[in-house]
Amino acid sequence: MVEVTPKDAQKPITRIQFDTYFVRPDLLRFEWVEQSNSDATRNIVWLNGKEISTYQAPNVLKRGEPSGLVAATVQSEGAAQSIPRLLTGVGGFALTDLDELTLQQEGQFEGRSCYVIKGKHQVPTTTYAPYPKVQSTGKEELASIELWIDKSNYVILKIRTTITFDSTVIEESHRAIKLNASIPDEIFKPKYQ
Repeated sequence: MVEVTPKDAQKPITRIQFDTYFVRPDLLRFEWVEQSNSDATRNIVWLNGKEISTYQAPNVLKRGEPSGLVAATVQSEGAAQSIPRLLTGVGGFALTDLDELTLQQEGQFEGRSCYVIKGKHQVPTTTYAPYPKVQSTGKEELASIELWIDKSNYVILKIRTTITFDSTVIEESHRAIKLNASIPDEIFKPKYQ
């Protein structure tokens, strides 16, 4: 589940439920439900190593949609990218791209012992004076990210992202994780749901 808490207390907290299915080397299904007012919208992205397909209710199935994972990342508040990017290599920023990593502490997530690691999501910056002469280069922090990693199997259980410019906090929690479980082939076949 993803929970977004805006800095502005007047804005509502957003919650998004998601499921991720993965079979090596390159089968992925990421599914999430958007809740708006009383309506719930189901969305799915499939990746089969060759193409990305998407489904968005009601009954909109697109095959070979290269921007499908990007759109899913935005709509799922980043959950469609964080773990799927590590598993498939498809997408943009990866948690392995974090800068200035530090072991914060050892902690607990829902009774499980974890390493808590903090890092920064930064992008390169360049200042020109005048263009094309480079005056300086550096990095700009987009977010601070904390990872709760299970000490027994090294699975990421929780990701807390604090957006630098507005202090919005996004918490992505991973529960009911099953490693090496059998997943039916049908899960990875794009179709109307």
